[in-house]
Amino acid sequence: MSEGLSLNRISYTDPSEALSPPQPRNGMGQAGLILSACGILLFWVPMVYPNATLIGIVLSAIGLSRARAGAATNGKTAMAGLAIGVLSLVVPGLILLGVATLILRGQQ
Repeated sequence: MSEGLSLNRISYTDPSEALSPPQPRNGMGQAGLILSACGILLFWVPMVYPNATLIGIVLSAIGLSRARAGAATNGKTAMAGLAIGVLSLVVPGLILLGVATLILRGQQ
């Protein structure tokens, strides 16, 4: 026999391995939660706060839609990111409104 042909080295893959389901795509929901949390913690930084919050809301919404479509498994994480993102838009605005009211009342 020639050494160039070796039939013992042929490997076959199991057909069940080739048809495995795709991995869940959880990155958007997680990134949205992290950015929304950064937005609410850094609301006093003028350029970071609105950008981080808005990007966090968008990524959380994408993650939530992926979870509802079955492409991701972290629907609760994406929902939490969306809720925190909306709160991070509302709460700092209320805080600034309260501080402005106190300052204006103190001047009278």
